[in-house]
Amino acid sequence: MKGEPASSQGSVGTATEPSGIWAIIRDNPQWRKLFLARTTSLLGDWLNALAIVYLLGEGSSSAIAIAIVFVLKQVPIFLLGPAAGVFADRYDRKKIMVGCNLLAAALVLGFLLYEFTESSLLLYVLVALQLSVTTFFEPARQSVFPSVVPKRDLVVANVISSASWSIMFTFGSFAGGVLLALLGWQAAIVIDAITYLISASILWTVKLPPREATVAEESPEAGSEPRGLKRLLGIDDMISGLRYILSTREVFSVILVKFGWGTMGVVTLLLTLLGRSEPYQLGGRPELGISFLWGCRGLGTLFGPFLAQGWAGSAPERLKQTLTISYFAAPLCYFAIYFFYGHWLITGLLVFAAHLAGSTIWVISTVLLQQVVPETYRGRCFAAELGLVMFSSALSQILYAILMDSEILSLRGCFIAAPMLCLLPALLWLRNRRKEQQELRASAGF
Repeated sequence: MKGEPASSQGSVGTATEPSGIWAIIRDNPQWRKLFLARTTSLLGDWLNALAIVYLLGEGSSSAIAIAIVFVLKQVPIFLLGPAAGVFADRYDRKKIMVGCNLLAAALVLGFLLYEFTESSLLLYVLVALQLSVTTFFEPARQSVFPSVVPKRDLVVANVISSASWSIMFTFGSFAGGVLLALLGWQAAIVIDAITYLISASILWTVKLPPREATVAEESPEAGSEPRGLKRLLGIDDMISGLRYILSTREVFSVILVKFGWGTMGVVTLLLTLLGRSEPYQLGGRPELGISFLWGCRGLGTLFGPFLAQGWAGSAPERLKQTLTISYFAAPLCYFAIYFFYGHWLITGLLVFAAHLAGSTIWVISTVLLQQVVPETYRGRCFAAELGLVMFSSALSQILYAILMDSEILSLRGCFIAAPMLCLLPALLWLRNRRKEQQELRASAGF
């Protein structure tokens, strides 16, 4: 059946009921390999991120200096995302994922040159190159999901995937601070490169079912598609993907959800600056203060999707209701930090609560897209979604960093400004939801 995994993927769940968490991991070997590969590389990524922030923090107290790193982790996704989506729809997705991991491993080792150059520019360039490569990984991975997981299990599979991100983020944050203090930043870099190599070796063993028609086969005129740069960049394919998104209101509305949540992307910068400030340092060590706050964020992203899955299940309407509640809860938790500024334990709890909701936003919006987007457009839709959220996140970090360095806005004041801005797209989502419900009632004759 279209969209269902091949029989070799394992039989999980009944024809209508979703499988349990352990059943999917145990009985679906191809999805299990995808899960293990990504989880492995994520551990190294967070150790790497903490090491880079630590190095820049030693050399500068500027918010912009640190914000640039987070922005460089996002801008390539925005700029290259459309091309990455076309690649995911046109070429072998497994080879894309393996190739990305191998190239990333080589680039990560380049960070070791900082020991000899102590150049911030070197760090910035390598971060940009690393993320340029890995930009092509995520659309391919997201597009493979519905091919190896039955539709009824997509919610559970995405919850597990989000949990792996959260576990590695939490472990990498807590353990990363200790690792930096004991072994130095070089150890974190080497571990990151090793995890990419392990991930690539696991992905190479994945067996995917036959693909549906690729973007090059979508129309009878595909055989006459022009060669050269235009074809290489997939410009026509990008345009057709954009037309699909804009003409499908449900898809467009869901894609805008993460774009709106991306305005809170500045929290990574804010938590980093908080951890470096005196009230939040643990034992006088800024790296431990940062790792504590990052860890609280990770714990929230770990438990949020499980609570959401237990509450909402896989029914689209219930998922949208849960998404609406989470969209308002997440920024309001960060808003509350303003009133408890300087209290590290309460701040940690509020960060935890904010990302219970934030991770729910991320997982549910992903599932909603996977449920409705046909395979031939998945890569481009997920690339567009990821590109937009990275754009809004990068823009928010640069904006608030400039405001703080210019002393127009204090660090504490950001916990009012950022949540208030995020509530605007949340209100837009609520408006669209009410309009959708009115149309459903009208079509049903109520």
